[in-house]
Amino acid sequence: MTIQGVASLEQMRKALALAIKERRQSLGSTVTQEDVAVKAQISVRHFQKLESGSANPRPDTLLAIAKALQTSAHFRFKKSNAT
Repeated sequence: MTIQGVASLEQMRKALALAIKERRQSLGSTVTQEDVAVKAQISVRHFQKLESGSANPRPDTLLAIAKALQTSAHFRFKKSNAT
């Protein structure tokens, strides 16, 4: 099953990671991984793993990150070469 061009769970994780990173960066260069982690009440290392696509977020963690990034948890997955 594919979701809007995302063929595997690994690709979905990478697409989500990219969406998180792009959103954080769109908030300005002063918004750090640590800033988001603190606001989301998760460790910096865990946030780094999520943003790099090397970990899967729990739904409550994803919602906390979305809130910290001032957005919704409705990420649009797009086909990516990040695999």
